[in-house]
Amino acid sequence: MFKHIAFIFLIVQLHALPFENKFQIGLKYDTNTTDIKASPFTNFEVKTQANQEIIHKIVEIKNFEALLDALHIEKTFSVLNHKKIKKLLSNTNINDYTLTYLIYNKVTNFKSSLITKEDCNETYIDSIDIGGEFIALVHIKTNSINQYKKMKKMKVSWEEIDKFEKKLYQISDLVTYKNIITADETIFPANELKTLIQNAKTFSNDIKNHEVPYKIHLKNDTNRTSIKPYLDALQAKNNLEFIRRNPEQFSKDTDDKHNRDILKYLINIKKEKIEFLENVLKQIIYPKRHNAYTDKISTIITPVNLPSKEIEKKYPKILEDTILSVNYDFKIKIQNSGNIVLLKWIKTVKESNKLIHKEQNSKIILDSYINFKDLKATHVNGNNIGTISFNTKFDSYEKKRCLQGQGIIKSADCGYRIIDKKGTLEIECNNIKLKKIDIRFKHKD
Repeated sequence: MFKHIAFIFLIVQLHALPFENKFQIGLKYDTNTTDIKASPFTNFEVKTQANQEIIHKIVEIKNFEALLDALHIEKTFSVLNHKKIKKLLSNTNINDYTLTYLIYNKVTNFKSSLITKEDCNETYIDSIDIGGEFIALVHIKTNSINQYKKMKKMKVSWEEIDKFEKKLYQISDLVTYKNIITADETIFPANELKTLIQNAKTFSNDIKNHEVPYKIHLKNDTNRTSIKPYLDALQAKNNLEFIRRNPEQFSKDTDDKHNRDILKYLINIKKEKIEFLENVLKQIIYPKRHNAYTDKISTIITPVNLPSKEIEKKYPKILEDTILSVNYDFKIKIQNSGNIVLLKWIKTVKESNKLIHKEQNSKIILDSYINFKDLKATHVNGNNIGTISFNTKFDSYEKKRCLQGQGIIKSADCGYRIIDKKGTLEIECNNIKLKKIDIRFKHKD
């Protein structure tokens, strides 16, 4: 099952470059130093258009670079000066082992643009968008390669956002979330998933005629230093942190100390030289992740119904002086090199202490392909046996009652009945509930 799902929803002005009060249309801007300089234009005007534009989508986010691309944020060191982007990039749930989905709704109510006939080769602020963006990041923390692949098959789109919500509700007990405010300190609170999705869908109406600037567009922005290695370093830090916190999901075929030393460095990365960061990233050796997950394998067995053989002796009439004694002896056995777990039993039936029936049988209760793919059972830790017994007078043609078991057997519905005119007696136990059994597993890989 899923170990974590985290919802982080933000309503922030992230697009191209976040808006700041120092920004004005026509000013020069250095995307590396973030310096603002006087306008290179001597004659220009600002024109404002009121054509509302709405864009909404749900997309998978594989890494920080993909996140910035999806939000159309300039990938320059200048964006790191913005507190909300720094908070976005401090998200430890964006890693190679956690599925992340972006729920996005952008509304531009007004757009102010520079109008001039002058030519300019400098980088300058060409336009400012006014409105807002709704950004929600949904994180699904998986515990194995198999689970990651299974969850990755989930189809998501804005048009099917309700189905997406329903899917997430299936594991809502593992949901955590927090709020982040907008530039104008507006909060869109969400105390539950339903509210979060509702806020995303109604955002367009909520900020209709919103007159807050939330992004700027640059023109002639060619002198930029790529921060891809820095973003890759953030991703690597999150990967190593995940491995450190979840060692049971990974093999022990790598030097943990080597990776821990790199992690200590990456935790404190600032704006290091790109070449040095690239060299550090090349030294990381990631351990192999297991196909399946052994910790907390569910060993709560589904209630079992046992097949039953007919008892040869016939009972065409009621014999109230006859006492029927039925006993089941159960045992959990692991077979086929750990690929199956069996519930074996010996059933004995006595009539007034005389043995009249005995049978042995078994039933598969865990199968490696269905219940624990890519794992194999090694042993049962603790008790693996149990019994059910009952005595009853043969004073009716049919009788059934709920019995308490012993050992690994919690309870069962047991009884007898005459199934034909010949007096064929059938004794059976169904809805057998087993206590939680501590079955240990190991990886096939």
